[in-house]
Amino acid sequence: MKNFLILQFFITLAAFSLISAQNQISEDEVKNSLTKIFDLSKNQNFDALASQILYNEKNEKRAYNKNDANEAKSVKRMAKKIKAYLDLSDSYEYESLTNLKVDNLPAAELKVNFRSGDQKLTITFDFVKLNGNLLLENFK
Repeated sequence: MKNFLILQFFITLAAFSLISAQNQISEDEVKNSLTKIFDLSKNQNFDALASQILYNEKNEKRAYNKNDANEAKSVKRMAKKIKAYLDLSDSYEYESLTNLKVDNLPAAELKVNFRSGDQKLTITFDFVKLNGNLLLENFK
């Protein structure tokens, strides 16, 4: 009986660890997603960029719709801001990743340092995993 209880404890612990790991977003996944967003912004590929950004209005969470004029404007505005960070910087480096939960969804924030000469500007990029896709929620 004692062995059974010990085995049950380890099975429960393993299951909890597996569930917890599934709710974490890996650093590589976030960095790869942000690199793609940087490339799409630099190249002004707004249609492709729309699918990388979270639309979160009117109790609706999804990627932006590139065919909706208002949503396309928002994507273009965000792309121009991101491109400005890249254009005004000599380089950038990743500072830290923090895993979170947003509205009970796996989320992560990645701090990025943009450098220009002696100046450093730290911008936080927030991501949410929705239906298996990592989407940029916000940056500030």
